[in-house]
Amino acid sequence: MVIAEETQARPLDVQPWVPANALIGLHCSLIDYVRRETLTGPPNQLRRRVRAQATKALTKLESGPGDYGIE
Repeated sequence: MVIAEETQARPLDVQPWVPANALIGLHCSLIDYVRRETLTGPPNQLRRRVRAQATKALTKLESGPGDYGIE
């Protein structure tokens, strides 16, 4: 895996898998978002909305989960 190679992680280190899996989760979430948006109406400005969703998600990943979801 490229992340493991670039960070010189040990073979059994799970740390490089965390961002890799987070990005896979983001990818799956965006695919689901596009499917839902496409089914609910015309895809006007879909690219803009997908980009906005991706930006919000990447910002959350960058800053860490912190207090996300805590009331």
